[in-house]
Amino acid sequence: MAIEFGSPNLPAMRDGKNGTILSADYFNPIFARLDGRLHVVEQLRASWLEAVDTVTRQGLTRIDVVLAPAFEKLGQVLELGFLVVSSSTPATLSEGANITFVTDAGVQSELFTPSPMLSVQRRGSVDDWAVVKLMAPYNRTTRELQVQVVATSGDGLEHDDWDIGALAGSTAAQLAMLDRVETARAEVAANRAAVTADKQTVAADKAAVTALRSETLTYRNAAETFRNEAAASAAAAALFDPASFYPKSETYTRSQVETLIADAVNALISGAPGALDTLNELAAAFGNDPNFATTVLNSLATKAPIAATQVSTNVTLVPGQRAWVMSDAAARTATLPSNPSTGTEVQVARVGANLVTINRNGKTIAGLSENLVIDEDLRIVSLTYVGSTWRVTAGSIA
Repeated sequence: MAIEFGSPNLPAMRDGKNGTILSADYFNPIFARLDGRLHVVEQLRASWLEAVDTVTRQGLTRIDVVLAPAFEKLGQVLELGFLVVSSSTPATLSEGANITFVTDAGVQSELFTPSPMLSVQRRGSVDDWAVVKLMAPYNRTTRELQVQVVATSGDGLEHDDWDIGALAGSTAAQLAMLDRVETARAEVAANRAAVTADKQTVAADKAAVTALRSETLTYRNAAETFRNEAAASAAAAALFDPASFYPKSETYTRSQVETLIADAVNALISGAPGALDTLNELAAAFGNDPNFATTVLNSLATKAPIAATQVSTNVTLVPGQRAWVMSDAAARTATLPSNPSTGTEVQVARVGANLVTINRNGKTIAGLSENLVIDEDLRIVSLTYVGSTWRVTAGSIA
């Protein structure tokens, strides 16, 4: 805008160099030139702002064109989530096993989206892996992933460094084909087993036929033997001489037969007294005991010789003692001498239904780490002290 000179704000002034009065004639041309230049600047300012607006609009347009699809793809990726997640759950991979993995906390676990078929791979070894089937929807709250092992490879040990990832549809198809192959293999194995069973049946039938053939041969040989025997009998019959046998006319009277029987009975009893001349009388005399000899022997065994000591309580033996320990009332203990010398001998016999224990009394019984138990009635044990050990031999008390 134009600036007029002479206003109250501009008092009269002079140029200090040449004394020129600084009047309107002096300033108006200068202001006019300034006004013109400022006008041009204002026009340029308007065009600059417009240019900045244009650049801003073009920049935003470029951003929409270039970055919007990228952001859209990023959103889709975030919606799909992560296809791989880690787990530190201790687990052993074995075919058919049901395993619940707990994924490691983090963004991967929050965005993990499993497929129906998954791979499980150890971070510490490429040789330990498995293909698993998703058994339940993935729980992002508890981070639990329930799977079932379909196929596996590795050392079969428990590990806890797992990477779990989704598998493509082609892999699932391969696994389905693997299932079919496994089914076919099972059918082949079943058919092979059936063929083996049939082969065994044929072998059994063959063995039966062989046995029947052998049996037939045996019967044929028997028939041949019977034929030969019949021929021999016929030959013997041809040589039969009736004169070699008693004639039918040779007979015995009843009295003769009774005499023969009486003579045989008298020879049997050979003058035995009347109370013992029949079998019934002999049986009664033996107490009707079919084991009479054994009974007598056992009874004799219970009779202690004069040289033996019969005891009915626990006893401490002395060197050279022969003791009959009566154990009908209760189990008994016979304690060996405390300070035996080499060659010391003792004998112990158990008489009764209960056990008799021979106490070592601080010494050692050869072959045993504990006391000796006599576990049979009427059993006699001899012990001889040799060196520092009691030697055991079966014996009898005399």
